[in-house]
This record gives sequence, C-alpha cells and structure tokens, in this order.
Amino acid sequence: MKHIYIFLFAFLLCACTEPEGDYRLAVPAEAVAICEVNVNELAEQASLTLNPFKQSLTTVAGDMGGEGLREKVEALLADPTLMGIDFSEPAYLFIMPNERIGLVMKVDDENLLGDMLGYLENERICRPIEQEEGYRHTSIMDIVDVAYDGSTLLLTTSLSLTASRTQTATFITKRMEGEAAYFAEQSTDNKPLMLILSANEEGASILSADNVDGPALLAQLKRMPKVKMALRMAEAVVDAEAIVSAIDGRIVLTLSESGGQIEAQLANTDFLSDIDEWAETAERYGCALSTLSPNHFEISAGDIHLLMSVEGNVLRLTIE
Repeated sequence: MKHIYIFLFAFLLCACTEPEGDYRLAVPAEAVAICEVNVNELAEQASLTLNPFKQSLTTVAGDMGGEGLREKVEALLADPTLMGIDFSEPAYLFIMPNERIGLVMKVDDENLLGDMLGYLENERICRPIEQEEGYRHTSIMDIVDVAYDGSTLLLTTSLSLTASRTQTATFITKRMEGEAAYFAEQSTDNKPLMLILSANEEGASILSADNVDGPALLAQLKRMPKVKMALRMAEAVVDAEAIVSAIDGRIVLTLSESGGQIEAQLANTDFLSDIDEWAETAERYGCALSTLSPNHFEISAGDIHLLMSVEGNVLRLTIE
C-alpha cells in the first residue's frame, strides 16, 4: 500500500517536468551517478503513450484516497504548473555511495508546492510539514523525504534499511544549504557517471553519459545475465568486450522508430587491428563483416544490420 502512494507522488512530480538560489547546488559532489532529465522534452514526445497510464493513475488515486484525491490528481495532471515546479528546467536524479538516491527539481512557486504537499498531509499520505531555517520538510509514508524552499525541491530515499532519521536530517540540511555541491566544485578525480535523458525534435529519445570508464562499464554489464549472453553472442562477429573496454568519456544513445545509434569516446582504437580476424570469424558463423572504407564497416547477422565507424577517438554504431 505504501509503495502505491510513493509511486503516485513520484509520477506527479516527474511525468509532465539563474534563480533566487541555484537549485542544482542540492546535487551532492560525492554522488557516484547523476542523471539530468529534460522533463518537458520527454513529456511532449510521450504525451500520447502516457494517456492510458494517466487514466489508470487517477483510478488508483480514487481507490486509495476517494473522490477528492482522484480529482486532485486529475487537476495536477491536466495542469502540472499547479505543482509549483518548473518543468522547463532539468531535473537531476543522483545515487550516493551509501545507497541513498535523490531527485532535485527547480521550484517555480513555493506556495503552490506547499499547497500540494499540504493536501497530501491532510490525506495522511505525508507527515506534517515542518519549518527549518530557510526551508521546509516532510516525509512521504516515512520512506521518501521531501525538503523545499523558494528555488529547490529535494526528494531523497535510502535503499538501506539501516539509515537513521538523524542521518537523513543531516544529509538534507547539507543539501539544502548547498554544501559540497557537484555543480559548485567538480573534482578532476573520481568524477561521477553523468547521464542526460532528453528527446529531440524528431521524436527520438536521447540518453548521454559522461565520465564513462570502459572496463568498469563492462564489469557492470557482465553482471546482468541477458547482457552477458548478448556479449558472448556478439563474439561471433566482433570482440564486443574489447570495444566496450576501450570506451573512455562520453556515450550518446539515440533511439527512434527507424533504428538507433551509439556514439562513444574511446581511450584507444587497438581493437581495429583485429578487424581481419573478426571478418574470418563472422564468415564461419554465417555472418558478414565487410570494409566499406578505412575504419568504416558493415556488419550483417541474420536480421541485424549494423554500420560501425571510427573517426579519431569516436566510435559510431548505427542499427538499421
């Protein structure tokens, strides 16, 4: 039951998404991964596909909180500006080493945001809103902690069952005061994985990631059974592990109805020396790898048609 309410609140904040204070300063420098989400762009591209989901959401709201909550949900979905959140600015999801995750968004109208949280308080979905020096805070079902002021909304929760309320309060205070902020003091060492989720005018979804370390990425991918199997199958044509291990820097993944493309910065292009061997292996497995021009290749394996090129230190893979 608790998780349904949490899911409801999170969707209201995210499905539709320099000021008095820079809201980005609530993103901690010690985060191990940060995802910038361009909410408005994604909402515009997904507006039609989200409609059935919104209808289900209002039905759940009615079942859980009665007609009043259902009407409130419908009103917020119809006009997200009533939430008091500026969805024209990016939202930032972050993951901490201590298994804490958080979401930072820009506040457009503190009073409207307070009204929305006050309604949830009256419905006993969240704790009474408390005033601290410079900000207010509450908790959703004692699982999602919420803090906000005139510029910043911060949502945090912990995946660890051992996290105490004192630890949570200390963390929120530091974040709302902008201490050790990622966007204020970026260290050259141990940079976090930085992701950006958005959409372009053609309706393609775009996920980019900065500070990607190839060997670390490969280790994570191999922990997922289906991905590990896909890497093994790819070895019938290319040395996928060598390619992933060579990545160092930014990756951009673009997905559309016609196909997809991956662009990745490389630390080296040593794997290109094995292209001739890959072509021979592919032929033995009934696949094909042909050279179109220097460092430009075409790969065919069953129904899969792939173009691969390396220009300078940039790898491009295009799936048609």
